[in-house]
Amino acid sequence: MGSDERRRVRRGVSERFITWRAILCRAIHTGLSTAHDLVCTLSWLPEGEAYSIWFNRDERITRKPATSPFRHERAGISYLAPTDGEAGGTWIGVNAFGVTVCLANRYRVPRPPPPRHRVSRGLLVESVLGLPAQSAVAAAVEQAALEQYEPFTLGVFEPYALPLLLAWDGERLTPDRPVDPGGGLLLTSSAVDQAHVVESRRGVQAQLLAEEPLSATLLERLHASHEPERSGVSICMHRHDAQTQSLSRIDVGNDIIRFRYTPGSPCTVRAEPSLTLARVASSPTS
Repeated sequence: MGSDERRRVRRGVSERFITWRAILCRAIHTGLSTAHDLVCTLSWLPEGEAYSIWFNRDERITRKPATSPFRHERAGISYLAPTDGEAGGTWIGVNAFGVTVCLANRYRVPRPPPPRHRVSRGLLVESVLGLPAQSAVAAAVEQAALEQYEPFTLGVFEPYALPLLLAWDGERLTPDRPVDPGGGLLLTSSAVDQAHVVESRRGVQAQLLAEEPLSATLLERLHASHEPERSGVSICMHRHDAQTQSLSRIDVGNDIIRFRYTPGSPCTVRAEPSLTLARVASSPTS
């Protein structure tokens, strides 16, 4: 990224709260997200050089429990990430460069044939968490043997930049970024009645924003919300077969990175003590 472009991005990010609503809306209308997904609710709050994200992981209740985040190292680079209890790998992590990668399973209609030798998508996330920049993550994913993976969407964050979305549909990898800086706060999906769930959760967001400005406190409330009722529609999701299994909050500050993890539904489980990493500068050529 050149100096002029970096200054432009920095001004845009510091002046406006930029989220993934535009990506979500485009996905709904183009078939990138369907009613088969058990995915997540994701929000992002940029503040100049710093940013924060909130990620609810919704999963079936029979899935083996994940291991809480701890410090890992890859290619000499430290990162914080939980570990999936069933397939290994991870669905979210942040490294010492301030690069966060998170995973949402995704399907298309019609679906491509399943991979003959399927590899857990969480292992792909794990493989890129030692990289210093969005561009390096994108290059690594483009060069990976993606035919091994079921469809997915990777969200990649770094300071000063808009989120990068890498969508694999089983045949093609498509990069994208938000185009609506004045949009909402929410990327969300559900296995049941997708359109109704998205409309309802966006409505909850709108109600909160009508009462107070966007803030970390508001997003904490949003990700623990049972509005309009405690059900498969609420952001803190509860169904007979699935529920919100964890909430991850990652704060990338100027000097320190914090990962606060709630190992269960945020309505009933307390967050664990935060883990921290010292933030380091990436190479100008990254």
